[in-house]
Amino acid sequence: MSNNPFIADELIKLKSLLDDGVLAQEEFDTQKARLLNYSPPALRPRQTPKIVHYLLMFLIVGAGIAIGLVAFIYLMERFY
Repeated sequence: MSNNPFIADELIKLKSLLDDGVLAQEEFDTQKARLLNYSPPALRPRQTPKIVHYLLMFLIVGAGIAIGLVAFIYLMERFY
């Protein structure tokens, strides 16, 4: 089980609500499963936004085209 005190506190609150008759067993089980599967944002793997991928691809392709053009101009000036 996780060492997250937030989860333990929430489970205690849910159990209290179940014992008081405020929550049905089914709702308690659903909320308990949700809490036990919870992972804080700091522990989740970071997802790089697609826009970053597209920008990097654009920069790499653009740099390749620029290098190609410079090489082409250099060769044209040198041999013609």
